[in-house]
Amino acid sequence: MIWLLALAAATAADPPQPPPATPVTMAQVQASPANWDSKWVRMTGWVGRCTRLDCALTEGPEGQGVRLSFEAADSFDRWVQPLVPAHVEVTARVDSTCLLELCIDRAPVLRQVFVRSLEAHRQEQ
Repeated sequence: MIWLLALAAATAADPPQPPPATPVTMAQVQASPANWDSKWVRMTGWVGRCTRLDCALTEGPEGQGVRLSFEAADSFDRWVQPLVPAHVEVTARVDSTCLLELCIDRAPVLRQVFVRSLEAHRQEQ
């Protein structure tokens, strides 16, 4: 019985793991958004900045190339802000609504996001 409690305590302390996801590029998602809608995907890219109205995964560290917006989440914003620009691996569920229709501000294309920092570039102060 004690080992069950110990196992439960150890499991509760482990961070959540992302679900199985299909490796894809941002360009693939942008080119065929309906094909990726509601699917879990894994991709790499850059978070060059993250504000309340603009936080996206981009192809380059300064926002160049294809960009897919993260859904708004204060906890994510607080975590990523000190790391930007950061090269990251993202696992997320795609919501194609704002790729098929016009959305303003922070269009939630990447939802239920799991992010792993590959390289953070803190600026010298």
